Amino acid sequence: MLKGDGAGQLVSFLTLVEIAVAKHFRQKNVRLERIRRAHDFAAQRMGTDHPFAFARLAALGGHVLAEFEKESPGGGSLLALEHPSEQWTLPGLVIETLSALDFEAELASRWFPLGRGYPIVIDPRFAAGMPTIVERRVTVETIRKRFKTGMSIEFIAHDLRLDNQTVEDVLRYGDRVAA
Repeated sequence: MLKGDGAGQLVSFLTLVEIAVAKHFRQKNVRLERIRRAHDFAAQRMGTDHPFAFARLAALGGHVLAEFEKESPGGGSLLALEHPSEQWTLPGLVIETLSALDFEAELASRWFPLGRGYPIVIDPRFAAGMPTIVERRVTVETIRKRFKTGMSIEFIAHDLRLDNQTVEDVLRYGDRVAA
């Protein structure tokens, strides 16, 4: 995970999910090298090459990363202290990302990047893993292109049998990702 200079590299879907999880550890001011070491530690403990995209990360992650922090103290904590139980848990944003994933064979298989309340999904089995509209398989980029050519939200929604709010959500997401 997260190795190499990154120049011109493509990443797998599982690596993309792991990067999204690692991003939330970085937001806790944890150094990238520490996240890499924690990833390697978790991979070994959990028996998977992709521990940050593993179905049991939510259940086991706090325990495994607490072990890592005991063996490798310092450099910023990967965990959050849950009150009132006083247990170490994964940070809230990591839990949110994990709850936005579907799993097959214990690995992430689909990701709802805005959360399950929005109609956008990244599924590597469809549209070459490009973000699409849930259950429609129309790409976000297709809707953005149609809108940029002057088609109205109402026309796009009617033509693709979507509601206007879905088209608006897709356009906002597309603009955010393109920025």
